[in-house]
Amino acid sequence: MRRDLQGAALTLLVKEHRETKVRVRIDRGASFRIIAPSMLHCVMSHPSTPSQPPVRLVMRFLLEFMIGMCPLLARRHGSDIVRGILFLTIAQANRPRFAEIVRYDTPTTALRAISVNALAQSIGLPYETARRHVLALTRAGICVREPQGIVVPNSVITSPVFDDFSIELHALFLRMMRRLKAVGFDFDDFGPATPEPLPPDQDSVRPDAAVRHVVIDFVLRMSECGRVAHENDMVRSLVFTAIMSANAAPYTLDNRAWKYASLAQSPPESERLPISVSNLAKLICMPYETTRRYVEQMIADKDIVRVKGQGVINPQVSPRDALLHQSGTMVMSRFVQLVSDLKRLGFSFETLDMGPHQAAERAARKVG
Repeated sequence: MRRDLQGAALTLLVKEHRETKVRVRIDRGASFRIIAPSMLHCVMSHPSTPSQPPVRLVMRFLLEFMIGMCPLLARRHGSDIVRGILFLTIAQANRPRFAEIVRYDTPTTALRAISVNALAQSIGLPYETARRHVLALTRAGICVREPQGIVVPNSVITSPVFDDFSIELHALFLRMMRRLKAVGFDFDDFGPATPEPLPPDQDSVRPDAAVRHVVIDFVLRMSECGRVAHENDMVRSLVFTAIMSANAAPYTLDNRAWKYASLAQSPPESERLPISVSNLAKLICMPYETTRRYVEQMIADKDIVRVKGQGVINPQVSPRDALLHQSGTMVMSRFVQLVSDLKRLGFSFETLDMGPHQAAERAARKVG
């Protein structure tokens, strides 16, 4: 069952299969697809997981996608991944998320400025660190300081540089979705596609950009969910996420993908691929020393363990497991919403694994 809700801020409690409760915040004025709790148990069913949602399986592909985004952001922001994430956060905070999702050219008067303090709190950065990055973004002409706070102007959002980034991100997203489909993930379980009519002002509508906008919004919402398990520390969450993603590489695409699909099916440590600190730093485009400090702290906290001569892995049992399971279930809920919103925009999951000519022929046959 799905419902559209609009209006004042609401809190939805989605009950996970082991009494974990997940909070999904709905902002004022936005329209969301709300997925009934029972749906998380039945969507994407597979013979090996008849009663559990495949949270681990989905997370493996999502984490791979998130880590793949790091170099795309970093190389456009002086090789600084934190600054790149800050830029995206500001740009998305300035613009309506779902109310006008098909528009990138939001009128300047409708942009919602965000203060440095609110920005720092939203992604778990120290105020001074956020202020320093905002100052650099402002000096580069990427952000503008308004009386109410910081804004990424339309000239930046519609620039070739940002367009190139969104195109690359979109390609990375499609790759992830194809890989999900390749392991037997069925998007049809989310219900039939019901494309949403485009607004009458066709001149300002870019359907391709609408999909990219939804994807960027999902990236930031997923980042929020990930920080739940890490005291709202964005950098720690990113480092831990990269370790998890690297550890899971051996069984992401092989016949173990569904064997370790649900939260109840944790892969043994012997099957996890360790990653060294130097490779980890390169993977997330972060300075080696910063990465090393976070790794050492997580080892001290027993969140990860060192495999002698090979690197680090996240253990099969961790003191943070309850929070990690809560975070994973939140991400799953967001992913269900993402697929639903993409279907509203007419995104075709049927043609994911087709070439452009095959997809065009299929679309033409449907019209005919």
